[in-house]
Amino acid sequence: MIEPENQSGVHRYDHPAMNTVFSLRMAEVDYETGLRAAGACFRRLEQLEGTLSRYRDDSDVSRINALRAGEQLLIDEDTHHCLRLAMECGPATGGLFDVTLGARIEHRKGRREGDPPALRGRLEVAPDRGLVTCVEPGREIDLGGIGKGFALDRMAEVLDDHGIATALLSCAGSTMLAKGKHAWPVCLRGEKVDTLSLQREALSASGTGFQGAHVLRPDAGAVAYAFNRVWVIADCAARADAFSTAVLLMDPSELAEFVSAIPQAKRCFAERSEADGLISWP
Repeated sequence: MIEPENQSGVHRYDHPAMNTVFSLRMAEVDYETGLRAAGACFRRLEQLEGTLSRYRDDSDVSRINALRAGEQLLIDEDTHHCLRLAMECGPATGGLFDVTLGARIEHRKGRREGDPPALRGRLEVAPDRGLVTCVEPGREIDLGGIGKGFALDRMAEVLDDHGIATALLSCAGSTMLAKGKHAWPVCLRGEKVDTLSLQREALSASGTGFQGAHVLRPDAGAVAYAFNRVWVIADCAARADAFSTAVLLMDPSELAEFVSAIPQAKRCFAERSEADGLISWP
């Protein structure tokens, strides 16, 4: 996606985290007030990365992935909230969104030879408290398909605490969250091409252009993408992030059924190639 250009009266603040760059644009606020709010947001972001990253040995996710059969782990409220959201997004996408494919993802990223690891094991997440039980080892958590959107939602809460009513939060242009009454113009592809206004909603994109066929199917079946790139508008950034990951694995009929059945997915767009126009649902 192409982020909106800096507008008059809008202040921008950037911060590297989660192997990318997060940006905050704030309107109707002076620079110094915005800077203090941005600092609080980025401290919250760093806290979330330390909890949710599977690449930090002391994170909740790493400790979950190290559990043996029968072991339990008390986890942070943020980790619990993110896992519960991920578990909701699984059935909503017909099982295509699955955060327990960590071992397969590592196999793919490392370009390792042979078949990917068999999908086995079971983790249980308590519905009412931060407790994870390893029923059978084998599942490994990877929150890459939802964690950045989840972080944007939590940062928006920090802006609320600082009285910032109007802002656009984004993660490397791939996921955006519009907060407040201001309508933010966003170009889906190319300069001033397929522009839409984002207001009190989130937008996330997934595609094959940068990372290739990086989204894996839980059933380990062959991935034959129907689209090069997809975009999903949803009620919050975490769901937009998760839904766009899953939608990339859908064919047109599955996508149409998904949008009609899931109210949190407000609208979807897709392109088969850069030469084709956008297809939209509904």
